[in-house]
Amino acid sequence: MTIHLDNYEGSLRSTGSTRNLYLSYAKRFLDFASGRELDRKAVEDYLKVLRKQGYSDGTINFTFRVIKRVYDCNGIPWTFRRGEAPQIRESEVFAPALDPEDIGEMITAKDKLTPQERAFLALSTTYGLRRTELASISPSDLDFNTNTVFIMTAHRGRQRYHIIPPEIKPYLEDYNFASMNQFEASTVFLSIEDKAGLQHIDGVGWHAIRRTVDTLLLDKLPEATVADFMRWKSRGIMPQRYYATRFVGRKGGIVLSKESRSVDEKVFEVHPFLPYWR
Repeated sequence: MTIHLDNYEGSLRSTGSTRNLYLSYAKRFLDFASGRELDRKAVEDYLKVLRKQGYSDGTINFTFRVIKRVYDCNGIPWTFRRGEAPQIRESEVFAPALDPEDIGEMITAKDKLTPQERAFLALSTTYGLRRTELASISPSDLDFNTNTVFIMTAHRGRQRYHIIPPEIKPYLEDYNFASMNQFEASTVFLSIEDKAGLQHIDGVGWHAIRRTVDTLLLDKLPEATVADFMRWKSRGIMPQRYYATRFVGRKGGIVLSKESRSVDEKVFEVHPFLPYWR
């Protein structure tokens, strides 16, 4: 089994503690399988042992992927098909979506908030902005003459211009959007929670609002419309680069394409949080 571990180690690009972590998972499996054939049953039996020992779904899934690479590096047939990897149950994934009523209370408390807090909350609850997207907004991204805001997306998502609905325009005009880092953006969320009288839950932040906006919109709109509005990346990269979401107007500023404007208008008609801003 030593040669199998050596071949696996030679394939790793990571260094330091990360490299040692991968090696430890590979070695445990190879120790378990010592003296037996490295086939599908060896993998299944090992995963059963991990489940009996109480390992989490995430750890079992990670182990499965490490073992696959061990097999690949050593030319051992891998007979598992796509979709047969151990699944991580939804109950084990802590990806909170904030209660819509809590979000409503945060917006209702807007008179207690600073101009910065109101602006961030307005952007978050309207467009479902990520923390990095909120922190990167600059004055040049906002055009109040054409009522548009440019969102520089995170995670290679689709950068795009959005319409600024009249409900939140005054709150965006009231703040100068000074530069900040992600930690400072998180601090703004905590301050809003406190002023709205909400108890903080670990792991809940701007992304929890994003998940709620996404979830509620999907209840009322086609997935393609929501994906475009939320700036999700699609499978095709080049079509996104060539697709025109806005044009330069004769009077300057940004003029949105008819389709891009239509997406925002459809969303705003059923948006769950804009009524709070009215």
